[in-house]
Amino acid sequence: MGIFGKSKNERIKGQLTELIKEGIEFFKRGNYSQAVIIFEKILKIDPEKKIYPEWHTASEYLWISQKHLKLKDIEKILILSDNEKVIWKGSINLKSYGYKYEIDSDFLVLTSENLYFLDYFAQSVVLVIPLENVISISDLWRSTDIKSSFYRDYYISLTMSIIREKFKTSRITFDTYGLNNEYEKAHAILLDLVQKKKNESKKRVNINVDFSSIKEYLKNGGIVMQMFKCPGCGAALEFPDNVDTTICQYCGINVKAVDVFEKIRALI
Repeated sequence: MGIFGKSKNERIKGQLTELIKEGIEFFKRGNYSQAVIIFEKILKIDPEKKIYPEWHTASEYLWISQKHLKLKDIEKILILSDNEKVIWKGSINLKSYGYKYEIDSDFLVLTSENLYFLDYFAQSVVLVIPLENVISISDLWRSTDIKSSFYRDYYISLTMSIIREKFKTSRITFDTYGLNNEYEKAHAILLDLVQKKKNESKKRVNINVDFSSIKEYLKNGGIVMQMFKCPGCGAALEFPDNVDTTICQYCGINVKAVDVFEKIRALI
């Protein structure tokens, strides 16, 4: 016991508790750079993890604060189409995708056209899912029996059914970490965008076009085009013959001739 009746560990615990409150307040305000400074300070005060509950809480908040900082300029690495806009970006945890793909993703960017999943370093796109390929979206799920207050407050899970390639579907599930109201807003926006894409698709259902007819259409207009840009990853793809869909060999998405036709027609 010390002179004032408290052990050294008790005094450190009191100090850490106050710092954690301060750090969480910065986190909730979205001031992640200041939150990182506070939580790093906590870990330095107790490097041996003697005050475990407080150390563990600080470690969790430091991790998610650092992830949020990486989101700042994340859209700069995306190849977006002319009318495509970033709607939302957030931190997630995706470890697998269907049976064919094994990927890790720590960040999600929702645009007006696609879902972009990015790697741990937020430096490259590992998966692109066009919104029109999303069949259904589950409600947000959160566990009520998680002991950790951090995961109880900031953990949400979401499942989507998607078209992976022609006539095949998959389910994709990922966890999210952040302020729950942010993800609830993003969930509502995603539902709305997917529904709009479905409505647009219904309007286009009577348009009969394949890749050969696109080349013929361009040729009649004096334009010779052998390649087109993948709407998912931006890779250059050759026009296939006499089919209305093709699969990008680079990112694996299903590319519809009618979508390519409408984008080309909007540019000429």
